[in-house]
Amino acid sequence: MNSIFVIGILLLLVSCKNIEPKKLIGSWKMLNVIDQTGQNVVEKTTYKKDSLIFEMYANKKLIERFSSSYKFDTVNNTIHYEFSKQKLNLKIVKLTESEMEVLAPKTNKPILFIRAE
Repeated sequence: MNSIFVIGILLLLVSCKNIEPKKLIGSWKMLNVIDQTGQNVVEKTTYKKDSLIFEMYANKKLIERFSSSYKFDTVNNTIHYEFSKQKLNLKIVKLTESEMEVLAPKTNKPILFIRAE
């Protein structure tokens, strides 16, 4: 019984590892963007040291762009930023050199990003 408890605690500690903020820096494209208009849509977010730039393209043409400051909470692995006077929090589940997985703010469904050129 004690060994099950110890294993459970170890799994919890391993799953709560902090994500290295330096890996976030750079450009990321959202995979599997769903677009109801039939256009080829690409969503790209570029993270700098303390700011981000969000861009949306349709048929390779820029249709939306905004920038914001952000804060990265290394304890909770969460990105905090503001968009159109609305505060958003993105929980990072996985972050490697080539992939990032976050939880959608309202649905908690995973969203996958890949490193962009």
